[in-house]
Amino acid sequence: MNALEVTEHFTSYGLPYVEIRGCEDFDPVHIFECGQCFRWNPLPGNPRIYLGAAGGRVLAVRAEDGSEGKIITLANAGLRDYYAFWENYFDMKRDYAAIRRTLSERDAYLKEAAALGSGLRILRQEPFETLISFILSSNNNIPRIKGCVERLAERYGAPIETEAALNRYLRENSSVSEWIPFYAFPSPERLAGVSAEAFSACCRAGYRCAYLEKTVRRYLDTPIDPEAVRTAPLSAARGLLQMYSGVGPKVADCVMLFAGMRTDVFPVDVWVRRVLEELYFRRRLLPGEAEAFVSARFGTLAGFAQQYLFYGIREYGVDFLLQRNAGVC
Repeated sequence: MNALEVTEHFTSYGLPYVEIRGCEDFDPVHIFECGQCFRWNPLPGNPRIYLGAAGGRVLAVRAEDGSEGKIITLANAGLRDYYAFWENYFDMKRDYAAIRRTLSERDAYLKEAAALGSGLRILRQEPFETLISFILSSNNNIPRIKGCVERLAERYGAPIETEAALNRYLRENSSVSEWIPFYAFPSPERLAGVSAEAFSACCRAGYRCAYLEKTVRRYLDTPIDPEAVRTAPLSAARGLLQMYSGVGPKVADCVMLFAGMRTDVFPVDVWVRRVLEELYFRRRLLPGEAEAFVSARFGTLAGFAQQYLFYGIREYGVDFLLQRNAGVC
């Protein structure tokens, strides 16, 4: 992996931004449209820029091809914020080109899917936010999940102070014309005592709201221990997360993967099960078969394999990969 060139700049009206050169494996569409996060959206009128909130910060992200390679721009962040938070959040120290090469050597479908989603990176999100978000994701679709998560932040999260320079940047680079308020994802302490009924009135998430009430109460007593989750055997690590209400194996795997705790997990939902059945098995999967297969085939890179496959199938469909790799299994 080549060393990244990270430099700090300011607009004429004082907005700090960081430019990153030397990283070709970064595409906001691939990163934010692969089902791993719910608080990032393209700017109205400018889908090349994504705006989101994480870690009590607001960021506008774009990546463009320059004459000497890709230029990644993180607006509303200086070098201090980049090294304190965003470098880790975007997993910038990991060599994704090497991961794609390894997966491509193991699997023809992954070779195709990884090429289609070559700018994907797995975010290292805050564990509590990831836990609550994926409890809300159960049997839900991405637009509805985003709505639930955003309403929760607006109702219970602390306002994030932003400078006028950010709003000028948004007006100049999109069709945004009014001040946009931003809210941090609420901490467990801010959700303490919120009832299932109050969650329902806010999130409109149905039966999942009872899970939220119970999970917040449990989390305040027993928060996630990332180091314990990272170092425990996989089945035991799942158990550490399944003690929270509304968390089954799939949600537990999502939390481990998208909160940056483990990469040897392969979250299996209806979409991913169909991918495995159609690409690899050509029949319905038996209980326990998916986990054994992905563990043997992808090992510690299973989470990356899942994300490349999920993005490829979501954007292009199973038939596309089947046609591009006819006769491969």
